[in-house]
Amino acid sequence: AAEALGAIGLVSTIPILRRSLVSDPAEEVRETCELALRRIEVQTSIDNGSETSSEVESPFLSVDPALPMSQNFSVVQL
Repeated sequence: AAEALGAIGLVSTIPILRRSLVSDPAEEVRETCELALRRIEVQTSIDNGSETSSEVESPFLSVDPALPMSQNFSVVQL
């Protein structure tokens, strides 16, 4: 569910994700909540104009709660 909430990106889901981030016993769920919260945060920044969408664009058309990796890394850095 956390993955879907992140993909949908509604700011109103932040309290739910934060509660699960703190209280869910499963590490995988907490990590997914963390990714979803970050995605919503970045999307909100883009919508507010404090970040540009080109900084976080993915070359793929899929919606993923994890942000795309920066294109500015060399093979050695990866």
